[in-house]
Amino acid sequence: MLFIGIVMQFYAGSKVADVPLFNLCMTYSGSGDSMGVDDFNNFFDWVEANTPGCANTTKRSCLTYASAAGYFLNMDEKAKYGGLVDRLRYASEVFYCKYAPAQVASSNNSVLCGLAGVSGPCRLWTKQPLSGKPNWYTAAATSDYKGSIATVSCMDKVRVYRSFLNALFAGTWSAGDLNSAAGRFLAGCLADKGGDTYVLVIGPVVALFGAIFTVLTFFRHFAGPPIPDLGMNLLSLSIVLLLVGFWSITEVTTKHIAGRYQYCSGADAPLTAQGRWYDQSPCADKDTSGADGWNPFVVRTLWVQTIYIAGGVLTFLAVVTFLGLSGMAEAFSSRRFEKYLGALQALTHTHTLFLPPSLPPHLSPSNTQPTFLALCSLLSALSLSLSLSLSLSLSL
Repeated sequence: MLFIGIVMQFYAGSKVADVPLFNLCMTYSGSGDSMGVDDFNNFFDWVEANTPGCANTTKRSCLTYASAAGYFLNMDEKAKYGGLVDRLRYASEVFYCKYAPAQVASSNNSVLCGLAGVSGPCRLWTKQPLSGKPNWYTAAATSDYKGSIATVSCMDKVRVYRSFLNALFAGTWSAGDLNSAAGRFLAGCLADKGGDTYVLVIGPVVALFGAIFTVLTFFRHFAGPPIPDLGMNLLSLSIVLLLVGFWSITEVTTKHIAGRYQYCSGADAPLTAQGRWYDQSPCADKDTSGADGWNPFVVRTLWVQTIYIAGGVLTFLAVVTFLGLSGMAEAFSSRRFEKYLGALQALTHTHTLFLPPSLPPHLSPSNTQPTFLALCSLLSALSLSLSLSLSLSLSL
């Protein structure tokens, strides 16, 4: 039970802030495909063709990193993040997903992300394709919420970021330059999530070591201090850390799901319209066509959190069981020690030390033989040792 619980917590703890980009793009556009080099090239070609003075210049000469990154961020995001690389780490689905959302009809080319300064739903360029499938709204980023993209897999995000750099700096940056920039992007993304992952997995690790030390106490070689106390202390500490993990996972659920999505199943107009509640909150269980269906991003997040909580419950029950076993081992060790002391006390009352007889007063010590006295003392010691060993073996 402990092993199953720890495996479940390890898996969920490492995945709660590592949602596949596929799930988010499926939510945003109805398709799980993400942006590639060709998609960014099409977008940059459109930008240069519609920028005065850039149509007949060298390819990408009119674009800088700052200007290219600015198309994927609204004004709030530009003001919030000081570094341009940091901005793109938290760019909206517009930057990462290949298709435009279904709300943007193919005949409506006016809602363009770069011109309107919005993060969605919009089109990057006039000919950006649509998936042709219903999609779901995602919770918008706020001053205290980085948006759904904050919990997306860093490996998926850096793959898209590398495609962006390849399209923007083709022919000017070497492969080493691209690898270095992508590595810095990945390191920053992992650092953002490191704290959450650490809190969620440290509890199961401590519980595992506590269980190992507790099992060792049942072997005679490890029954003495400090192994029993160490095992019990680690198990007690793991319970505290498990409770902290439950608190952390609950906060994530509230921050990303409960406080930002509405349950709209069974509700029609005027309460809901195109997958949103009347206050414009996105629905967790209704798509933009008005049909009932769960948001893939919400489902994935809730599923991982459920696995973590279920594994935590199993780990908690196993830890409590091991604490009981640790107490039994300690009691067994105490009884064995008391039995040993009783045997020693019995020996002191039933056995007397064999000593050679006293010399008569008329005999001088100088007339005795030292060799004989030494032999008597040795035989006396051997007799007492054999008696003690036999009595202890019989009593234990």
